[in-house]
Amino acid sequence: MNRRLFDLSLAVFVFIAGSHIIGSAHLGIGGHHSWRLSDVYGYILGFMHARDFTPLEVFNADIGTSMYEVPVYHYLIAKASLLTGTDPLVATRYFNLGFWALTAFAGYRLCRFGVGGGG
Repeated sequence: MNRRLFDLSLAVFVFIAGSHIIGSAHLGIGGHHSWRLSDVYGYILGFMHARDFTPLEVFNADIGTSMYEVPVYHYLIAKASLLTGTDPLVATRYFNLGFWALTAFAGYRLCRFGVGGGG
């Protein structure tokens, strides 16, 4: 595949994926793992000190405080939401879009220039 076609197809893919992520920015929690997403949302609300949540608190009152992973992501989302004044779910989508773009760019560089410096 020549270089221009590769760049054009990559640009179209990035546009479609970015449009999908931005378009779903205001959707709520749903899907097969909504229990896990609600736990993450509870963590984020805790780091924001919103709705009487404390850090690492989840919606299931029977569990109380729990931790599944190191909550760096949750903390960053909470702070991004507080800095921008947006809903945490919206901040999550934009944060994920930025991280996805960074990962896509790194993958593009690896594909374009090769891992071993070849071309």
